[in-house]
Formats: sequence, C-alpha cells, structure tokens
Amino acid sequence: MFIFIRCLVVFALIGCGKSANSPTKSSEEIPSKSENVSENPSENVVSSESEPSKPSETPPPPPSQPDLSGDKFNIDLLFVPGHRLTESQVELFKKVARRWESIILEGLEDFDYSQYPWDSEKDFNWGKARGSRVVIDYKVDDLLILVTTRPTFAGEYGGGALAGPIEWRASNGLPMLSQIIVWESTLTPENEANGVLERMILHEMAHTLGFGTSWGEPLKSNANGIFFSGPSAVAAFDELGGKNYKGNKVPVSGDQGHWDGTVFGNELMASNVELNMPAPLSLITLQSLADIGYKVDVSKAEGYLLLPIP
Repeated sequence: MFIFIRCLVVFALIGCGKSANSPTKSSEEIPSKSENVSENPSENVVSSESEPSKPSETPPPPPSQPDLSGDKFNIDLLFVPGHRLTESQVELFKKVARRWESIILEGLEDFDYSQYPWDSEKDFNWGKARGSRVVIDYKVDDLLILVTTRPTFAGEYGGGALAGPIEWRASNGLPMLSQIIVWESTLTPENEANGVLERMILHEMAHTLGFGTSWGEPLKSNANGIFFSGPSAVAAFDELGGKNYKGNKVPVSGDQGHWDGTVFGNELMASNVELNMPAPLSLITLQSLADIGYKVDVSKAEGYLLLPIP
C-alpha cells in the first residue's frame, strides 16, 4: 500500500508566540493533561530574571539566560479525547517520541501558558481535527504535541497524516506546541505490523520539531530552485554523496517542507516518500535540525547514501 504523506506547513497561517490579545481562561474551559513519555523526565527549568537595573553610567547587563546544559529534551503527548487510535498505536507514538528525545541532546527554555492559555476552540486551524476541546494552561517542557485522528473523506487519496507547529518560541523560533492529525484510513493492522505507521509517525514528528516548518533563514530560493543552506546539513549532504551536486545545496522540494525526492530517493523526509519500504533517517536530516537550533546526537543517524549524482 502506498501511503502519501500530507504535512501541514503552518508558519504562514498561524502567528508565533503569545500577545496581549491572547485568550484568557473562561469558566467553560476543560483542563487538559499531557502524558510525559520520557522514562526519566527532566525537571522543569525556569528562566531567571535579572533584578531591576540601577542608574549607571554604563548600560545594564542583559538578562541572565537559563543554563540548559544539563536539561534533557522532553516531548509530551496529549492524546485528544475522541481519537481513534488503539492502545498499541498510542504506545507506538510514545516509542517514536522517546526516539526523538534520544536524538536531541539538550532541552529548550520552558514556556508557561498559565497567563495566556491556548484554547483549541479559539484556533481556526483546529477545526481540521477530530476530538474534544483542549486548553493548555500549564508549563510546557520542551514540546507538547496534540495527537488526534480524523475520518478519510470521499475523494481523498491514500490516507496519511497532517503535522506541524501551532506556536513557536519568540526567542529561537523553535516550536513549543505542535499537532499530529492522522487519517483514520491509515490506522490499519497491516500498516502497524509492517512498520508503515511507525515510519509515518517518525516523519510527522520531525515536522512537529520544525523540520520543514521552522526552517527560517536557512531556507532560500533562486532561479535554480529551493534549497536549505544550513552549513551542517550541507556538510552532511557532501559527505553522503552530494559533493559533486551542481545545484544549490541542500535541494528542497517545491512544497518547501521536504527534501527533493529526485535527489534523496526514499530518505525519511524526502517528498513523496513511500513508507511501505525502508526510509532511513539520515545524517542530513539530523544536521538540518542542528542548523535551526537543536543539539543533536549524530550517531543516531541511519545508514544512507544519496541517489547517484550525474
């Protein structure tokens, strides 16, 4: 079965961070609790604030920043009531989240939603999901992913999933709140047994981390195409067979959210990846995450070489 991955690139649709006009909590809100999938969850790290500056002839020092060097990366999954995942499929999501937690070596600054909660009923994009109302009114460390499902409507091809950030940190542009919405036609015992579903979740969770959705300045385009210019990804591209590639490196597909499939073949994050066969998570993909601000364990990359360069 061919599974076509549809991914939500939402940076053009949803604003970043919170503002003075952010929604406040109402009496109808339903508190939502997320589930930490870490085996050893890290303690929350709270930004420290500098004391008010005193008159001085020299400018005051910048506010102190949290020391995150000992903070492990944490992913929380909130399975929205009303989803159609089985217990084993929920466990598969947790397994993939633990894998991403092992790849990213350092946590991010926590984000506290207690002052301005996020309310799914006030987010226009949430209408695409199936599930109950969700209110986030607590501290997120480091990424919270809302997981739900939706029916496959007549005329939709293949199934798949939709994923991406909902809100980003103002400090570094990395997500703190994301979503994965799975088409119910994909949730078959066959896809679960043959690895298709696990590879799909791994692919979509990369988008929730920012792959193709939080690329920012490294994403460039010119008359010759679209490309990701992050130096770590470019070096990995050269190392894995792209040294003689004559175009701009690293080539990106026309949707601006995946690698160019004509160059990357069936790498996990290539455009139109076929998940019913091996789809390695390459060093290039991991280093692209390093280029946007994560600290990654490159030893976790899977064996992979680019398609032959003419």
